[in-house]
Amino acid sequence: MLAAHYAAEVASGVDVLCAATAETTSWALGRVGMEHRAALLTGVSVELAQEAAAGAGRPVAVAGWLEGACLAAPNSLSLMSELALHAERLVQAGCELLLVRGVPAEARPRLLAQCGRAGLPVWIVGEPQLESVARPPAEQVAALWAAGAGGVMGATHSDTMALAEALAAHHPSGSSPRA
Repeated sequence: MLAAHYAAEVASGVDVLCAATAETTSWALGRVGMEHRAALLTGVSVELAQEAAAGAGRPVAVAGWLEGACLAAPNSLSLMSELALHAERLVQAGCELLLVRGVPAEARPRLLAQCGRAGLPVWIVGEPQLESVARPPAEQVAALWAAGAGGVMGATHSDTMALAEALAAHHPSGSSPRA
């Protein structure tokens, strides 16, 4: 079923195929007593995505999800440890890009630094509009950029376009983070 999903995504013309790894962490799988299968299931998900990407006849990158919201970690240290381990698994499985969503603001810079050491681009997805802080979205995105994010995407296309417009208004051309 997952291979068919990936094949349909590739057939639809995606440039980045997102491997279904958001809930293959030990923490998430522990809810059903399968935490010992985290590395295996992460690897299988990425491998199936890579096979679909290889059959595309054009370049298709395979991305892995680091999803903080699905983890009911009792504190940010537990969350960070779990996400760092998951990031290592995604790198070992062969992902070309890491997508981060649902990670608390205070944990993002440390996570970005850890992911950056792996040498992969990291994109933050749907985060700035989730913040309830006084800083404008452009400043929030610039802070993520400074911490090592390779790009920031809104939860929807219109959110992403609004972020891009806010960034363009606050940064000279060529120096702004990508949205």
